[in-house]
Amino acid sequence: MVVGISLIFFAHSAITKEIPNSNLFKACYLDYLLDEIELWQSRTLKRREYTRGTKYYKRSDTTKANYEKWFQVELDNLKSKHDKFTLLAKKYDKADKNSKDCSSFTEFYYPSEEIESSL
Repeated sequence: MVVGISLIFFAHSAITKEIPNSNLFKACYLDYLLDEIELWQSRTLKRREYTRGTKYYKRSDTTKANYEKWFQVELDNLKSKHDKFTLLAKKYDKADKNSKDCSSFTEFYYPSEEIESSL
C-alpha cells in the first residue's frame, strides 16, 4: 500500500513540475522513447509466438486471421512511432537516457503527448 501511494505521489510531483525544454532533455527523452518502443516490439513478437501455440488460436482460420491482423497492426503502429522518433532524434545530439547528463530528467520519463508534441 505504501509503495502504491509513493508511486502516485512521485507521478503527481513529476506531472506538476515544469517539463524541461532543453535539447539535452529532448535527446534523453527520445532515447527513452526509442528504448520503450523496442521493448514493446519485442514483447509483441513474444506474445505473437506464444499465441500461435495456443489451442484457441489453432481453432479456426478466422481466429488465426484476426490474431495475425491485430498483431500486424500493433507492430506497424510501433514501427511507425519508432521511425518518427528516430527522425526526430537526428535533430538533437545522441544521448543515453541512463547517462549522468540525463539523470536529472528521469522523473520526466513517462509517455506524455505534451512532451512528445514539444519535440
